[in-house]
Amino acid sequence: MSKNDVKSSIPVFRATVLVLVDALLIWIVRGPLAKAPPLQGLEGFYLLTIGLVAMTAAFRRLWDGKDVGSLGFRNPFGLRDFGMGLLLGFLLTGAILLVEMAAGWIKVLGTRTSALVPIVLLAVLQQLPVAVWEETVFRGYVLQNLELGLGTNWAVALSSVAFGVGHLLGRTVSGWTVYVIPVTLSLLGVMFASAYLVRRSLYLPIALHISWNVFGFRVFSLAGNPLKSVAFLATEMTGPGVWVGLPHSDFGPEVGLLGVLAMLLGTLLLLKIWRRVSRADARHSRR
Repeated sequence: MSKNDVKSSIPVFRATVLVLVDALLIWIVRGPLAKAPPLQGLEGFYLLTIGLVAMTAAFRRLWDGKDVGSLGFRNPFGLRDFGMGLLLGFLLTGAILLVEMAAGWIKVLGTRTSALVPIVLLAVLQQLPVAVWEETVFRGYVLQNLELGLGTNWAVALSSVAFGVGHLLGRTVSGWTVYVIPVTLSLLGVMFASAYLVRRSLYLPIALHISWNVFGFRVFSLAGNPLKSVAFLATEMTGPGVWVGLPHSDFGPEVGLLGVLAMLLGTLLLLKIWRRVSRADARHSRR
């Protein structure tokens, strides 16, 4: 093995170690320690997020020798990118809803208009820790280190597969979903990775992640939820599972073909924006 091979394998090894350690911690928290009072509810999500992000920051600072901002938190366009991520998630999940309504694959049982804004804000607070730690780990650390050793394409592919397979941890899944979830959630990871590549920043993928979950599951109820558990629409899924996904689950449209098509559309749009931003940066650097 040449010196270059050894040098390129080191960041790959670091990324692999972080994924394995994260997986172990998540299994412990969602398994043996699942009923521990400090780890239950929203507080538990935030505690887990703080722990995982702090561990990722320690890997970055102590093992990589880089500052925490290099994970993707330095971006002069951060606020604008965050808004773009929220908008894109709304548009993609809204498109799924419109197609399902046109096809007769979703039945609206009612709407919840009282306290809409506070409920949506609560949903955002619930999704914020998940989006922050998953994007910091998989796009901020794993993708970047894999890219150093394997190049961008392999880094996007492998970090997304790790993201997809990781969603099986701590969840009770059976039957066909065991095989579908890693594939479709890997495609979702590719979309989030494409969002990171636009400016090599985490603001866009974090916002897109939050928006995808909030609008898809709490506002538009694309998994089919009763009125008491939604922010706006209460729905019942009536379409074929292969298209609409798995009702009353953590995954909903993410394991259906409509969800996959939305992910692919989002990925193509983000890659187009990435190329445009890259060309603009290249022209600016030549001046």
